[in-house]
Amino acid sequence: MSPHANGVATREDIKRAQMVLEQLPELVRAAREKRGHNIRTAGEIIGVNYTNLSRIETRVGFPSWETLDMLLDYLLSR
Repeated sequence: MSPHANGVATREDIKRAQMVLEQLPELVRAAREKRGHNIRTAGEIIGVNYTNLSRIETRVGFPSWETLDMLLDYLLSR
């Protein structure tokens, strides 16, 4: 989201964030598979229980803000 002087997100910011969140399970799985990580290894690297990671990838569960931050770090790391 882009920064605003008043700290309020625009509708466009919210739509962009929603699109990313909707794609998160596929993005995480694709990054994990590209790196050759199984679900347990990726969970250890990310810092989350592998069952929680599996629930996120299969859209059974949704990450907490803390987990979301760790997932984004994983996605942005090389």
